[in-house]
Amino acid sequence: MQHVINRTLFDYWNTVRGQRVAPRRFEIEPSRIADILADTFILERVDRGVYRYRLAGTRLCESFSAEFRGANFLDGWAAADRDRLQDVFADVTRRGAAGLLTVEQVDGAGVARRFEFMILPLLHTGQTIDRYLGAAALVHGPAEPPIGAPSARRLIAADMLTPEALGLIRAADAQPARPTPLSVLVRSARIVRHNRRQFRVYDGGLSTPVHPKAP
Repeated sequence: MQHVINRTLFDYWNTVRGQRVAPRRFEIEPSRIADILADTFILERVDRGVYRYRLAGTRLCESFSAEFRGANFLDGWAAADRDRLQDVFADVTRRGAAGLLTVEQVDGAGVARRFEFMILPLLHTGQTIDRYLGAAALVHGPAEPPIGAPSARRLIAADMLTPEALGLIRAADAQPARPTPLSVLVRSARIVRHNRRQFRVYDGGLSTPVHPKAP
């Protein structure tokens, strides 16, 4: 996580989550994240191809010169990026992990701006993850809103941050890592760098898979 907005949101989400796979939607209190509320959003899963904005912060909408509320998060992407994002949401839902996206947007004047998106799972009424708490933070480019109609967004990178991986990052900061209910299912390793330190991280999975609602 490059930006303080996403670190703040993750820390709050993780505190509310406790020992569970994900917190419930009604447990998220806007007043607790008032400083970053304008950068946050909540999505509702309708089906695999539709993740609708239920709420979208004012600064987020201004950054993209768009009104996102009611829109589909997957609109405005190239087909390959859309397919990749569907896989990201499926992993977030199944594994209770955090999705971290690097996104590039080019405005009407050809100026590129790069954003870091965070996607965090939420439970709504049942035991199914079908809501997502997120935020978007500008990490490169001018802070001014885009000039003219922006082009399609481009997905630069998509990473899954499992609770196990995030526990290693906390250990590097000499902060206590919270025990997690997720069991480790070793599939592949990747390198995580944090504060000039490097770790080999093994992605984990849920001890009991959580499946999305049927379309």
